[in-house]
Amino acid sequence: MKQSVKALACIFCLVLVSCNSITFVQYEQDGEHETVNKWHHATLNGMVEISRPLDVRSVCGDKAWTKITTEYTFYNLLASALVPKLGVAALYSAWTNKVECFVVPVEQVSP
Repeated sequence: MKQSVKALACIFCLVLVSCNSITFVQYEQDGEHETVNKWHHATLNGMVEISRPLDVRSVCGDKAWTKITTEYTFYNLLASALVPKLGVAALYSAWTNKVECFVVPVEQVSP
């Protein structure tokens, strides 16, 4: 029983330390807005990109972006764990990019 609790505690700690993120904010908007999630794929410890860089114009179109978050989630960790490593070189790593586009606020019209 004690060993299973220790194992679960170790797994929980690994999950907490394996995730991180960075957010770039261009314009603050009130409230929650729709975000578009895209995975970014790389190899050789993230030094060689497999997927193309994030093109914000393809996500937001003519609208400006307000917030971009790049994060390493638990799902990215699981995907990376499925691909074997060569010594200290990770053959695959993935990141999640979340893009939030500008939404024109609805003005309150007074009668």
